[in-house]
Amino acid sequence: MRDRVTITVGTLVAIIVLAGAFWVYTMVFDAQTPANEPVEPVWGKEVCAFCQMHVTEHGFAVQAHLPHGETVFFDDPGCYFQWESSTPAINAVWFHHLSENRWLKPTEVGFSKVAESPMGFGLAAVHLAEPGVLSFAAAQALLGKKSETKRTP
Repeated sequence: MRDRVTITVGTLVAIIVLAGAFWVYTMVFDAQTPANEPVEPVWGKEVCAFCQMHVTEHGFAVQAHLPHGETVFFDDPGCYFQWESSTPAINAVWFHHLSENRWLKPTEVGFSKVAESPMGFGLAAVHLAEPGVLSFAAAQALLGKKSETKRTP
């Protein structure tokens, strides 16, 4: 009878070990799977991947999802446009709306000129349907002209 208890306990331990290994595998696999939806940054703690300033102002934030599951954040759309030109692969990018608590895809984003933005690029993301906005391509072209003066090491 004692052998039966030992086998049962041994089987239970094996099941727990296998379940733990499966959980670890799932966590690692999920961390490497690119997100299909935007994720909320830790406001005030995330650092801009371009200029290294903290991402604090919701209305100017941008996030890019990279192929290996990493998400990088930006404190100004201009920082994103500067950074993207030197990045070979981006799975998805999301722009935080200037005045609404939502994220916009490149197919639905437009850019409004603003007097001030965190890094002085002067654009903020709004919905493309709003009157008088710049398209994604137009914003890229406009901010590309500033890249000579705004690039930081």
